[in-house]
Amino acid sequence: MNQEKISYFKVASRILSASFKAAPLWIIADSLGMILSSSSYVFIVHALQNMFDAINHAIQNGTNIVSLLPIIFITVAILIFNQLMNAICNFLAGPTALRIKGAFREKIHEKVSKLPALDFENAETLDCIQKAKEGADNGIELYHSVSTLLTFYGPYFIIMGIYFYSLRPVLVWCIFLMFVPLLISQIVKEKVYTKLVDESAPIERKVNYYENEMYKKEYIKENRLLGIYSFIRDKYENELALFCSKRWSSVKKVQMIEIGLRALTLLGYFGVIVLFVSSLISGYITIGAFAAVFSSVNIMIAFMDDAVSNYLGDMLGIYGSLRSLVSFLDLPEEDGMDEDINYSEGINISNVSFKYPNSNIYALENISLHIKEGETIAIVGENGAGKTTLVKIISGILLPTAGNVLINDTPISSYSKKSRFKYVSGVVQKFGKYKILIKDNVHLSDPNNLIDEEKVKQALYSADFKLDSEKITGGLNTMLSRDFGGLDLSGGEWQRIALARGIYKDSKFIMLDEPTSAIDPIEESLIYKKFRDIAEDKIAIIVTHRLGATQIADRIVVLDGGKIIETGTHEQLLNSGGKYSVMFKTQAKWYSNVKTEIV
Repeated sequence: MNQEKISYFKVASRILSASFKAAPLWIIADSLGMILSSSSYVFIVHALQNMFDAINHAIQNGTNIVSLLPIIFITVAILIFNQLMNAICNFLAGPTALRIKGAFREKIHEKVSKLPALDFENAETLDCIQKAKEGADNGIELYHSVSTLLTFYGPYFIIMGIYFYSLRPVLVWCIFLMFVPLLISQIVKEKVYTKLVDESAPIERKVNYYENEMYKKEYIKENRLLGIYSFIRDKYENELALFCSKRWSSVKKVQMIEIGLRALTLLGYFGVIVLFVSSLISGYITIGAFAAVFSSVNIMIAFMDDAVSNYLGDMLGIYGSLRSLVSFLDLPEEDGMDEDINYSEGINISNVSFKYPNSNIYALENISLHIKEGETIAIVGENGAGKTTLVKIISGILLPTAGNVLINDTPISSYSKKSRFKYVSGVVQKFGKYKILIKDNVHLSDPNNLIDEEKVKQALYSADFKLDSEKITGGLNTMLSRDFGGLDLSGGEWQRIALARGIYKDSKFIMLDEPTSAIDPIEESLIYKKFRDIAEDKIAIIVTHRLGATQIADRIVVLDGGKIIETGTHEQLLNSGGKYSVMFKTQAKWYSNVKTEIV
């Protein structure tokens, strides 16, 4: 969506509607409290006028102070009511804000889950997500600003305007004398800061990335061993300097304009005083009214400044990020029919080509392949050959640029994401090492159903994970994180946890996408031996550039430059003298003992 076409009214209405749905009762209570609180400030001015006039009358006529007690009591009661309402408003603000903020965070997470996977290969989408996160946090700011302006400052200035008009109609102009310069200032700030948000989001994302690279535990060993820290720090500081430079340029421009407009505001303040003094001398207002208004004018000016500079300013200043949030929520989502997929006729890949966003080179080109039910396929090739991309296409994570992946003659793109992945399982190269309990690490693959601890134990057993080892002191309830008082696992143990996670999910299609690239060949052979057992009667895909595991496959597909150049069994390809044969013989010294383990 073109963000420039989204009006402020549309942005505000979408955000406020979502806010009200998140906490309707809290918002109603908060709004009523605000109205009563703002009205009490005007009642204070009127009560002070009556009290000052009564005191002046008592002084002039020698009236006993006892006669003043009722009006003093009323004034004090209004002051107490004002403080009470302020306290109630402050109390209501916290829970209301938490509910609204949580609702926006939930919308972000839900939207991310519905976006096509290809969107995450696009830098523009990543920038949009970065700005949307900021917009989600600012959603509560918009609600708070609008709510405060409409239910607190709005009633306050309307009632004050009526009060001034009742004293002398011309006094209503006092409000406009202070309001207009402040409003102009905020309009200028909105334009500058909206431009800043658009320009700085990609830079801010780089700043956050480099900061994580410096301090993440996973990178500390390599950073110190190779002296990478200083290089990353220089990158971080350069991007941070660029970010600060853009922000300083915007702030400087805004502040110079605001200084001039503040001078106009002071002139407006001077005009207010002159009007009230003139009205007092001319007899339009009493000494009590003058004293009450004069004692309250600082509050009125502070409210005016707060309403325009802070709340109205916040509304305008966060428009850019809120617009990004609305744009993000309007991004196209994956859709399709919710229907169980039947793999009885296998998977047919027909003339599939694919290229990533902002690339003119095809990662896959004219791929055709039929995978039968119960067949195990090994996809091999050098780094960059397109192996991972192909398995993402076959599994439905990515959709083809051209051609089709057909299941029972139905394009996989016709199915919803829920249907595409309902019976798909696997282990990927960069599998998660989740800082949660062992049982939760395994149950993650099937979160929609209640955890079955016996099934978890069976999955761990099938993956050859030693649940009864000495260091697993808590059994299934062992925390896998030193950060949270638990323990860490070795690389091979984490591999088995990931494999158990893939086993735990009931699947008809299972894949291993180079999950063993970080372990030794002997450990790798054991993992693939387990995989052969669990892949029985399923469509199974092994993606690897290490060829010791290919012997468990019914068929091997060799990729090179995004194209299939060879297919066949291990023996057929080994005897053909083609690329597979060359690759296998080159790696043979590493796998001389692996065949015995696997076969």
